[in-house]
Amino acid sequence: MIVINSAYTQIVVICTGEYAKVYHSKENCTGLNNCKGEIIKVSQSDAVNRYKLQRPCCVCWYPSPKGCATDDMPINNQPTKFNPYNPNFSSEEEMKLYAYASAKRKAEEAAAFAAAGTLVFAAIANSNDFYIHYIKAFNEKNYENWETISSNGLGFGFRVGNNKSVFEYGASFIKSDVVKTRQLYNPFVKTFQSYNSYDSRIKWGGHLNYLYNFPVIKNNNKLNIYLGASLNSFFSKEEPIGIGGIGGVNLKVLNWLKIDARYEKTNTTSRIASGILLNFNKN
Repeated sequence: MIVINSAYTQIVVICTGEYAKVYHSKENCTGLNNCKGEIIKVSQSDAVNRYKLQRPCCVCWYPSPKGCATDDMPINNQPTKFNPYNPNFSSEEEMKLYAYASAKRKAEEAAAFAAAGTLVFAAIANSNDFYIHYIKAFNEKNYENWETISSNGLGFGFRVGNNKSVFEYGASFIKSDVVKTRQLYNPFVKTFQSYNSYDSRIKWGGHLNYLYNFPVIKNNNKLNIYLGASLNSFFSKEEPIGIGGIGGVNLKVLNWLKIDARYEKTNTTSRIASGILLNFNKN
């Protein structure tokens, strides 16, 4: 009884419109797009008993022990017996519901990719430069505090600003060869001995840098020294966000091409990097 009562106190999302007949697990479910009433949160018990919404939504709530439905499809009165990633349909009706719900989920995913593409396009349109660097990292902190032997990779992204002040935003991937030393008891010699475990990992991350340029020759930005702040993350719960500083030098070779070298130091890594800056939106 305790388990049943606990399940029935779960908070769900419903539409109070006249034609609603299902409850939802999230407020942004596409099954709520045509709601003609108010979208509110209630307990699952109230959704079933007070608002007479007997089934969960096929789009956002699956699999369901009661069967599922959508507001514009007939209610499926048979228990749901399929996993959406490994379907095993018990009836033609269930197969149609699954196909309908799958189509809606794919539409949601397509919308998410389109939004991401729009952000990337906006970043390119509003940037002055594209950059790419080869990265060599030292003292790179890794999962489970493994000791790093060597790390290297690539960093790339876009720049926006002027001859003095520049923002950089982009991504990087680092390949780390790591070793962990363990002390294991050897019963044959009756003592502890050291054993090394080796691993190789590739980590993707993002970074945001702010740079301020100091021309080596006054009123000439052909050769610049710069200093700034750096923020990077590998999107891992095991690794903190890196916060620190960055410094380097770039040399203009052509109006659209610069050679760049830099050193970055944060609380998670020390890196040297070298590469090129390509200007595609000349001010």
